[in-house]
Order: sequence, then structure tokens, then C-alpha cells
Amino acid sequence: MRIFFSGSLRHLLAPDSESLLASFKKASFELGAAAARRRHTILVTTESSRTVDHYLVRGAQTCASDGIQLPIVEVHKMLGRPRPFKGWESLRLEHVVYQQVLQAERQQLGARIGAIASCDSVVLIGGAGGTELVSQLAADLHKPIVAIPSFGGSAARRFELLNPWYVQMREVASRASDLLTGWRENESAEAAIDIAETLSGRHSYFLSYAHENHGEADHIEALLRRRGRSVFRDERELQITDEIKYKLESVISESNTFITLWGGESQNSDWCAWERESAERCSRKSGRPKRIVFLALDESPLPGRYDAFLQVFAATREARDLAVRQLIEQESRH
Repeated sequence: MRIFFSGSLRHLLAPDSESLLASFKKASFELGAAAARRRHTILVTTESSRTVDHYLVRGAQTCASDGIQLPIVEVHKMLGRPRPFKGWESLRLEHVVYQQVLQAERQQLGARIGAIASCDSVVLIGGAGGTELVSQLAADLHKPIVAIPSFGGSAARRFELLNPWYVQMREVASRASDLLTGWRENESAEAAIDIAETLSGRHSYFLSYAHENHGEADHIEALLRRRGRSVFRDERELQITDEIKYKLESVISESNTFITLWGGESQNSDWCAWERESAERCSRKSGRPKRIVFLALDESPLPGRYDAFLQVFAATREARDLAVRQLIEQESRH
């Protein structure tokens, strides 16, 4: 997926905003890292340290050492402007250059219009007049917009306009409410990218697994994300509480496909059992998840009650690759 980010520090100039300014920079860094981890292409227009672009790229750079694929940063710029982000060999920097057809003082607008037109979704954070203009152009071009309210500015004002719409969309309501509670390290960045993926129309998956199968879950998630799918999973080792259950059930009910990695460990896990029961309950009540799939990691037999659900062998890396291909090929039926 291609995400265009827009925002700046221009509204954070008062002396009492130093802590908010530092938080903005850190949040921008986390957004870049989250987008890069999911192999999305990041669209930017500048390297100014007063913009979200600068910190996004630094965040993306932290994901360049996993050996799978270098994060892609696509720089949209006007002809004649210097090539930004020089010396960042750990990234795949791609440059899109536009002819100067506007007066000099507004030439950067051309690059922004080009980036908005070619993206799948727009993420706004902070910002002043420039970010406000981007939000208006994105709306005019019918691009999905994720507005982050935590840092004020134009993005917060756009969030106020969009939130009633977010609330009505079951697929994004719970994640949008996460952004209202203030920026939380890493969690909020993941929530923002989740919303961007969902609004762009990507088929979404919820991945349920026992802690012992963390490696297999990582592999399945990587296979799905490489094919542009959004993936939700609960990676926290927490006791099952009513608050956690409520939040997780909301996420499960937003997914198109619920995957359970089936084996001896998940068979004996109360946590996995609750997630499966929640998926069945949500599916009966609202029709989502639209399908429930069991990926078998060993020879553990499925209880008879699950005979009607799709079962696919996935004990080896090759089998998991084939299983994911099969799931994606069958998406149109669900």
C-alpha cells in the first residue's frame, strides 16, 4: 500500500510546547517504522526537520536490517529542487519529479498533488496551513484520510470532522477511538496504520496462535503483508480481563478472515479457545469474520464442531506459503 504522510511542527512554536514537540517527533518516527515494517511505500515531499517527513524516514530506516526487503520511500518533488535524503543507502529511495507549472512560491503544491493522487491513503499529523490544504485536496480526490488528533493543528481539526464517520464504520471505530486517548508509544502508530489499511479496502486478517507458535505466526503475517493484506494479532502476554476481551473482540469483529494456528499448544490454550469462540460468536451475530480458517501445524485432530470450517496444512514453510496463496485466491468468495 502507498501512504502519503503530511504534517509539521509549525503549529508548535510556543515555549510551553517543548514536550509536545518532542512527542510529535517520536510519534512521526514510530509511524515511519510501523509503515516500513508492514512493507508499505512511504510517500514524502521534503526532508525539512520541521515536517513529519524527516522523522518518518528516520523511523523507516530502523527497519532496513531485517534482510527481507528494504523499506521504500518515494520522494515527490518539483523539477530543479535538490534531491533530498542523500546518503540514506539503507532505504530504497525513489524520486518522482514534476514539471514546474505553478508560480515559484507555490511550486511545492504540485508535488503534494502528485503524491496525493498516486497514494492509497493519507495520514495527517499536526500541521498548519499546508496540512490543511492536503486534507482538502485528499477529500476532493476521494482519498481515505487518517487524521491523528493527539498533537493539535490541522490534523486535530480534520479528526473532529471525520470522527463521526469513523464511529459509524464498524471496521475502524475501535482503532479510531484508540487515537482519542492520547498518543501511546508504538500502539498508536500501529492503530493509525491499521485504519489506513482498512479504509483503503484491504482484506483484513486476525491471527490467533499460542505463544509457543510465535515464529510460525510471524511467518504467516509476513506472507500476508507482502501481498498487501492487513493483519491484526494480539502479541501481549496478559491475563484475560474483561477490558482486554472487549477490545480484542472488537478487532476480531472487524476482520474479514479469522485464522487460528492449530496445534497441541493452541488446543490447550484458554486464550486461543476464547479467541476462537469470540470469532464464532461475532460471525453469527454480524457476519464478520466472514470465514474462520484453521492452519494445522501438527497432527492434532480438530474437534468435530470445527469440521465445517476450512482446514489447511501449514506445518512447513512451503506449506504455509501455499496456504496463504490459497486464502488470498478465495477472498473474493467471502
